[in-house]
Amino acid sequence: MGGVVSYFWQGESPDIDIPDEGTGLSLRDKQNIRKTWSIVQKDLKGNGIELFVRLFEEYPEYRKLFKSLANIPWDQLRDSKKLEVHAMSVMYAISSLVDSLDDVSCLIELLKKTGENHRRHRTTVEQFENLAVVMVNMLQDVLGSYITLSAVDSWKKALAVMINIIKEGLGNTENDN
Repeated sequence: MGGVVSYFWQGESPDIDIPDEGTGLSLRDKQNIRKTWSIVQKDLKGNGIELFVRLFEEYPEYRKLFKSLANIPWDQLRDSKKLEVHAMSVMYAISSLVDSLDDVSCLIELLKKTGENHRRHRTTVEQFENLAVVMVNMLQDVLGSYITLSAVDSWKKALAVMINIIKEGLGNTENDN
């Protein structure tokens, strides 16, 4: 009997897909996110720069929102120290979110703080949603066969949850796009 049960569970906990009450993320989601992020972390700088270059290619108008980056010629942007610094800051912030997936109260506070920090820049929910789409696409391209469809779904779910909490930090202003 035990062999039959092991065959169906294949060593996984039967509750691996039960969503956490605080985040809505399952243990599988958290494992997928941690596993893929550990690969991204091997080149945080390069992947962070890639994320922002892709964001600005997809949404060129967003570049104007970054005063220190707005006037850098396109052909020099990827090598810009200003972009590198901002990209690293964002990637370290994402790393702290990934590290806090099991500490829901800390995760929520980090995300609310992210929203509060972006409120003064008049960042919209739509802009965070667009960044999330660009990020998932980048993860798929950069990680290739190292990211499964399950992991892509986990990232999409996690980013949607995170954006909802960031929205609270943005406040009830016209940022509710």
